[in-house]
Amino acid sequence: LANNRGCAVVFTTDQTYRGWSFAATLSESDAGNGDLFGHAVSMPNSSTIVVSSPKDNYGSVTDGGSVYVFTGAGSNWTETQKIKYTGSVNQDEFGSFNTSLATTQKDIFVGGEPQAANTEKVIRYRI
Repeated sequence: LANNRGCAVVFTTDQTYRGWSFAATLSESDAGNGDLFGHAVSMPNSSTIVVSSPKDNYGSVTDGGSVYVFTGAGSNWTETQKIKYTGSVNQDEFGSFNTSLATTQKDIFVGGEPQAANTEKVIRYRI
């Protein structure tokens, strides 16, 4: 989207060869210029999509990064949670492409750029 806010696009299929169809565009509810929402995406099950926003700012933290959880199906998706690391410092960029985002049925793992004041490399969240 405009000004590097970003988005994630959902496609669905009826499992026929090349039968993919546009279903929805996901965006963060508190989108800001330069957030890069959609930098990394993971889908732990058929009704949950987790999307990173590595340049998201919150409080006094610049580019701390966060991830958003969407639930739904087909063309109906709802943002249900925003996850941010409370110990984040400037430029942690949790969820950027080089630090990654991964999910299991029960967990979200999101990496950040290690900073001098914050040596954590991967944060785990329970879904």
